[in-house]
Amino acid sequence: MIVCAVPFCAIGLFIGAFASSGAAPAFGNLAYLPGIWLSGIFIPLPEVLRPWAVIWPAFHLDQAALGFAGVTSFSFMSPLTSTGVLVGVTVLFGGCALRRVTRVG
Repeated sequence: MIVCAVPFCAIGLFIGAFASSGAAPAFGNLAYLPGIWLSGIFIPLPEVLRPWAVIWPAFHLDQAALGFAGVTSFSFMSPLTSTGVLVGVTVLFGGCALRRVTRVG
């Protein structure tokens, strides 16, 4: 599960590459907190929001953790699919942040 934190580090690096040092924590909170709540981890989502839960990396972290732990009652997708999405998020945000840092500094 420690490896599954890497996509969130890549998102934070992306935010830090584009924001100033004073504004980066605020933008991080604006990115992470709605993502955690709208992924449906803590509270059940209304029917209208349930299809949109899959766009948040926190949802895929939850699904990967449940799948690898063997819990089938709350799993909606394969843990390998969720892991693949997390790898994709890492590559996308990490690559964009790396590109920004190498160009701007």
